[in-house]
Amino acid sequence: MYNNITNPVNYQLQGFGQNGLRVIDSSFTPVADEYYRAVQAFEDSVVTLESVHGDTFVSKTILANDVLYGLWGSVVVSSGSVAAYIA
Repeated sequence: MYNNITNPVNYQLQGFGQNGLRVIDSSFTPVADEYYRAVQAFEDSVVTLESVHGDTFVSKTILANDVLYGLWGSVVVSSGSVAAYIA
């Protein structure tokens, strides 16, 4: 069995918390070249999402537990908080 201590199997998820999720709220500072596959609201939230393919939601209200799927290049939360799954 191969075991590399300095480069664990889930190295690509380091820094994103458990299961590759990042919590984003109004105090979050965007990270360059970071993309998300799904955005789920923890609570009623107002978000602005920009898709890599050009679709944009501006100040969209999403209710608690709602999920928006896509390839999001920018996620900005005005109020509330969301979990974003890293692509």
